[in-house]
Amino acid sequence: MSKVRIRGSRGPAPAESRRPPDVRRVRSARPLLTVVLTSGSPSASGSFVGSRSIYRSAWFHAALTLLGFGIFGYATGVLMAPAAAVIGDRVGELTCLQLAFTADRALAVLDAFPPEQRAVIPQLLVPGDIVFAWGYGLLLTGLLGLVTLRLPANWQRIGWLIAWTPLLASALDVTEDVFLYRIATAAPGAAIGGAALAAGIAASVKYLFLSGIAPAYGIAASLKGFTVDRRVGAVLLYLFTIANCIAFVARPLAQIPACF
Repeated sequence: MSKVRIRGSRGPAPAESRRPPDVRRVRSARPLLTVVLTSGSPSASGSFVGSRSIYRSAWFHAALTLLGFGIFGYATGVLMAPAAAVIGDRVGELTCLQLAFTADRALAVLDAFPPEQRAVIPQLLVPGDIVFAWGYGLLLTGLLGLVTLRLPANWQRIGWLIAWTPLLASALDVTEDVFLYRIATAAPGAAIGGAALAAGIAASVKYLFLSGIAPAYGIAASLKGFTVDRRVGAVLLYLFTIANCIAFVARPLAQIPACF
């Protein structure tokens, strides 16, 4: 019986051609921005496990971070810069105005400034500090969200709640600024006791969120992230988050004790 050869048929492919692509080469080709945004564990093909909602959430929080960074820069570099230049290195003393709680203490803080400096304090508050508040709130919320996406489920349950506390701090900061503006522009002899108390309460809760709960979680979550995802983009995200969290703690920690 003769052998019949079917045209076009081929034998099994050599073993070399059936090897999967080099996983390390596929992973290393991922853009740094994608590494910062994506979360989860890399699969054998180099793709990352996760639903579309995870990717949408990553881009959403990245947008919050960039928007917050832009607003932060605009507030400090444009809106607040003229007044800050007049007040100089005494800007930190306004923390004591935030935490005055009483009319007498609020007036004592304001009276410590010479007339030319006291005259620009309202401008520093409105619109300057109001816009500034939303800048840092969006920035820190975005960073905490990007870090939380990388963490195990037991971390995410509490992490998603804490990630929004910087924006709560922003809302409290705006409330505080409204009352401080009322104090700074009040006519001599006007009753400002209620405004001083309301500003003090808003500022206290603000600092609890902004300089306590949020940065404590941000630092702890970033350190946990090092055990989950050590890619270059992820590590840069953790370091940037830790640096911002430390900054939000260090400034109030240096200014508040001098007020009491």
